[in-house]
Amino acid sequence: MTGQEPAPGFAHWLLVRRSTEKKRLAGGRIDYEYAFFLVHAPTGTPVPEMISRAGVRWKIEEDNREGKQLVGLGGYQVRTWTAWHRHVTCAMLALAFLVVQRAHHRPCASHRGPRRSRGRGKSRSRDASPSNPLTSRFTPARTAQALLPGIRLSVPALATLLALTILTPHHSDAYQLQQHHWRTEHQTRAAVAHYRRRDDALPTRLRPWKHADQERSRTQDLLL
Repeated sequence: MTGQEPAPGFAHWLLVRRSTEKKRLAGGRIDYEYAFFLVHAPTGTPVPEMISRAGVRWKIEEDNREGKQLVGLGGYQVRTWTAWHRHVTCAMLALAFLVVQRAHHRPCASHRGPRRSRGRGKSRSRDASPSNPLTSRFTPARTAQALLPGIRLSVPALATLLALTILTPHHSDAYQLQQHHWRTEHQTRAAVAHYRRRDDALPTRLRPWKHADQERSRTQDLLL
């Protein structure tokens, strides 16, 4: 940093990067684009290593963007360092799981549709078995030619597939209604608590909760 001496055994360098071609910059002028990096590295660090480390920052920014978009890396609402550390650790583990699963994924093969004959609209294949609708239109010799290489599954696509299949719970209608009533009840209790804390009169639709809470408190006192 400006005005700070390097740590013992370290040194400061100024790394300058220039674009290979001229670009249109701010103000309309055409010139080379420059980027500057202040390097704080051990003394004797080779220049190629500095360049390699400076290029890693783009991958770090990409990882941070994917972490915020996919696993909620920036969605924490905490005030202590311990809670923040736990949230970030869980988010990084989730992102690492997605990246590892994506690394094990093999490129898929897409099927090319069969060519129709120019005669009566029937397929040229006569030896295919009609029991399998996928292979019934391909002869064994043409099946290998019909398989085309597909792109690899991306990390966002993998996260979407997991969210739609494995991570999506499937509950009955009765369970969904029960959860809805539970949320509504607790939201209403929270609203009543806010009115009481401000010493405001309860709205007409919430006045029955006053007697219900009194009966609930008496029942808890009897149980205790």
